[in-house]
Amino acid sequence: MAVMKPVIESIINGLITISVLSPSSVGAIFNRIDIYRGPTSNGPFSLIASVSLGGNDTYTYLDVDSTPQYYYKAQYYNSATLVASVFSELAQETGIYSEYSQPVSTATYPPEIALTSQDREIVESIRVTIGDLGSIERDFFIAGSDSTGCGENISGNGCTWELSEYRGWPQRILLNGAEKTSLSDPQVLGYRYLVFSGTSMCITGSLDVFYNHFRFADREILLAYDRSVNLLVSCGLTSAQITTEMRILQASILLLEGELRDLNSGGVIAIRDGDTSYDNSRGVEAKTLDLEDLKRKIREMIECARFNASYSLQGVRID
Repeated sequence: MAVMKPVIESIINGLITISVLSPSSVGAIFNRIDIYRGPTSNGPFSLIASVSLGGNDTYTYLDVDSTPQYYYKAQYYNSATLVASVFSELAQETGIYSEYSQPVSTATYPPEIALTSQDREIVESIRVTIGDLGSIERDFFIAGSDSTGCGENISGNGCTWELSEYRGWPQRILLNGAEKTSLSDPQVLGYRYLVFSGTSMCITGSLDVFYNHFRFADREILLAYDRSVNLLVSCGLTSAQITTEMRILQASILLLEGELRDLNSGGVIAIRDGDTSYDNSRGVEAKTLDLEDLKRKIREMIECARFNASYSLQGVRID
């Protein structure tokens, strides 16, 4: 009989995929997979997660703190009998983890919009320019617990969850202990609401959601990038003179202008209540300075393109 141990198939962008070669045999002895992580191949290793066995031949776990330097190993374990299997072979992160996004092939929930590699490079370049690299957030709710989660995030019928951070897109969802990987359940509305299939009380036990939080959606960024061409042409540039970097700067300007309009429409607010304070004036000021800097850079690039075009004109001899 072969040695009974889990197999770590891959670790890409923090998503660990583990195979169980004989689910029925493993399930007869063990009830979970323990996952360990260490800074080097020699450790020290620490337990970071326990995944319950359920008869499947493949399991996944998302380590949001993953980096390419970490090593992982896993073993089967029985929490009642304390019996443990031998460890899997060591595995190492094979991708560079990004807090903003994960490739389509590794996301446990479909991406907001499918991007080509070229589009992804453009989107992430604009995010760097406007300082919107995003973050991974987590909403965790347990029914009946006053200290975990907020029942106010759940709709009246118990089937809609409002993300705690406005603008988010899910990467991993566990509803009542079961992972949701369907392309249509839940539906994501307005980057804010997760609508689960059902008519009443879908969230009955627990909800655990990992999601990307950002200021701008991929779709908004690409729309701004597409519109940038017309604006640059209106500045007197020909299509041949417009570079990708110009479009990235112009799209960034459009996005920041819209963001500032939204902030200013609500008024500059500074509130202090005891030890708690809120002041968005500094944020408005910082974004205004960023916008002015981008406008200066795009003017310089446009003038440079015009100068190069006039400099390269060939003289015409008139007899």
